[in-house]
Amino acid sequence: MVLRNASIGRKMFILISLSIVIFFVIGGTGFYYMQQMKNNSEQMYQDALLPIKWQSQISTNNRAVDGYSLEMLLSSDDSVKQELKGLITERIDENKELENSLKISLLSDVQVDRIVQFEESYENYITELQKVMDLALAGKSELGYNKYQQELKMEIEDTNVHLQEIGAYLEKYADDLDTSITKSVQTSNTIVITVIILSLILEVALGYVIARMIVSPLKEIETLMVEAENGNLTVEGKYRSKDEIGILTISFNSMMSRLRELMRQVNNTSEQVAASSEELTASAEESTKASEEVAHTIQDVAFGAERQVEGTKESQRIAEEMAGSIHLIASSTQGISANAIETSQKALEGNEAIQSTIKQMSSINVTVSQLSHVVEGLGERSRDIGNIIEEITNIATQTNLLALNAAIESARAGEHGKGFAVVADEVRKLAEQSARSAQRIAQMIALIQEETQVAVQSMAQTTSEVTDGIVVVNKAGESFAQIRISIDDVASQLQGVSVAAQQISVGIDQVLQSEQALAEIAENAASGTQNVAASTEEQLASMEEIAASAESLAHLAVDLQEQIEFFKV
Repeated sequence: MVLRNASIGRKMFILISLSIVIFFVIGGTGFYYMQQMKNNSEQMYQDALLPIKWQSQISTNNRAVDGYSLEMLLSSDDSVKQELKGLITERIDENKELENSLKISLLSDVQVDRIVQFEESYENYITELQKVMDLALAGKSELGYNKYQQELKMEIEDTNVHLQEIGAYLEKYADDLDTSITKSVQTSNTIVITVIILSLILEVALGYVIARMIVSPLKEIETLMVEAENGNLTVEGKYRSKDEIGILTISFNSMMSRLRELMRQVNNTSEQVAASSEELTASAEESTKASEEVAHTIQDVAFGAERQVEGTKESQRIAEEMAGSIHLIASSTQGISANAIETSQKALEGNEAIQSTIKQMSSINVTVSQLSHVVEGLGERSRDIGNIIEEITNIATQTNLLALNAAIESARAGEHGKGFAVVADEVRKLAEQSARSAQRIAQMIALIQEETQVAVQSMAQTTSEVTDGIVVVNKAGESFAQIRISIDDVASQLQGVSVAAQQISVGIDQVLQSEQALAEIAENAASGTQNVAASTEEQLASMEEIAASAESLAHLAVDLQEQIEFFKV
């Protein structure tokens, strides 16, 4: 568990440290046994090879001395004898040195006894040799040869026997030492090979364990990333450790959790966008219907205003005829009665026209008032639509931020996060397109609200002018009533014909002025209603465009939901 929770660097450090330790163990073991082999070789050289060499050299020197002594006995030249004596002395001195070296190297009691025996025999040999040499130098070669054959030869053989015993012992010692070295080499080889095999097994086992600790969770993460790439966001890493892979697993699980939450939020947002777009479509349809009703009402108002203009012109024409009649009454009193009756009839018709005009103006006033309420209602609906568009804009902004967050998280994921980056980019594009559509709709709503405000102001102005027209028409009605009374008075009182005619003339002039003002008001009202009708048609077109944009937004939301359904959360 401790190794499992260690970081990858620490695990590799442990593996490398173990390799170094194994290297030093193997190297140390090899070095130790190499030193032993070196010591054994030195021991073989010092304790066996050199003594054997010295023993062989002593034997060689003895044979040389034996030959030199025989040559002295055979030679008759004194100078040659002296030279041979010098050579014999050199060989004997060399043997003394070799004997001392051999004595130092032979440490066992058996070796010491044998070298002592050799020394005693060799001393006797030297003594007898000296005697033979003295006889040879004295010219007594025959005696010297006899001495050689009888005594010196025996000493030589005895010395050689002891020397051979020493050589045999040294050879046996060398064989024993060689056997010991061979066994030591075999033992060292076995130990070194065993250490190497055990070290390799330990190294491979620890490497395999560490490799599984690293590779297995990485393969698990790789499998989970493939699952996530295929849209399954419910995957979760099970590896728990304090190393880098454990931290990576925790980060992967956190990333999956955030992606699931992001997908849920995007799904909810797309559903809200779809619902809002449907509500916007319904509101746009209702506004379209209301605009159509307003358009029809405005057309009716325009038609009524045109009829009002025609009625006003007719009233003006009648008033002009009445003025002519009054002037005719003023100029001639002969046909007063008939003219009075005719004037009374005309006055009655004028009064009826005035009453009809009053009713028409009242109807126009009511219609304009209703139209004003309808336009105000349209303004309220436009503001509601503006609020909905603002909500859609906020949703699109939030969706864009979520898409940006998803893009950042996918970038952190590296190569495995490219699929999420593409989806996040598509979500961001949809959010930006929704924001642009919402901004365009908001601009249209603002334009509609401005035009609605203008229509409301026009309606208010029309209402005011219609009210003024009603006042003027009422005055005209009162004038016609006075005219009728005057005509009745003319009929009953012929004496006041001139005065009544003058009064009627003045009243007719006022009626003409009122009729002219009423005609102008009616024409303005007709023009205003035509403008309102045009604005209403523009508003209707704008609402149709809003409905189309809302429908497009709904399709985008549906596409976004279809893309989100690819992911399993």
